Amino acid sequence: MTSVSAAGKEFKQGPADPTRAIHLNAPEGTSRTAVHDWLKSTFGDVERTCVREDGKGWAQFVKLRVQMKATERVVYRAVRNIGKVEVYHYGKHPKEMKTMPFTTEYPRRCVHIPLLPETMSDVEVRELTSGHGEVVQVVVRPSKAGPIIGFVEFEREEDAQGLVTHGHLRGTSGLITVQKYYRPLGD
Repeated sequence: MTSVSAAGKEFKQGPADPTRAIHLNAPEGTSRTAVHDWLKSTFGDVERTCVREDGKGWAQFVKLRVQMKATERVVYRAVRNIGKVEVYHYGKHPKEMKTMPFTTEYPRRCVHIPLLPETMSDVEVRELTSGHGEVVQVVVRPSKAGPIIGFVEFEREEDAQGLVTHGHLRGTSGLITVQKYYRPLGD
């Protein structure tokens, strides 16, 4: 097998078991060792790590439950020796992600988007909402009733309240309604 070069633009080799792996985005110039050490100290049981010079990479864990724990959040802030790191399930490009659960410890920092265009991804919703404040996490998924819905958590409560007061986002296909997030019963 060909070895992976951190300087290369494409990975020549991927994880042996993608079900136990993650995609990650770190700041440009982040070293493989820094990412590997952070993953090991935070989650444990890291088998392999690969990071390119542009900060994009992947990691494979020994156990699936460790991968699931790592992908509970999308954004990790103030990571020692790194900064901000985004983590996604391996095998899905962030634009293709449509089914991540939404959980938050800070419901007042969140907004609910009850109807999104079918083709809109997490990344596009993040781009639309980031103009209203720093975004911590975005989840886009089908609702039980059918339409595509979204949830956005901001760093500050004031940013979420400001967007709710504004009432909408301006998307490529027109205005997108934004509402206050209410934590579901039993959550």
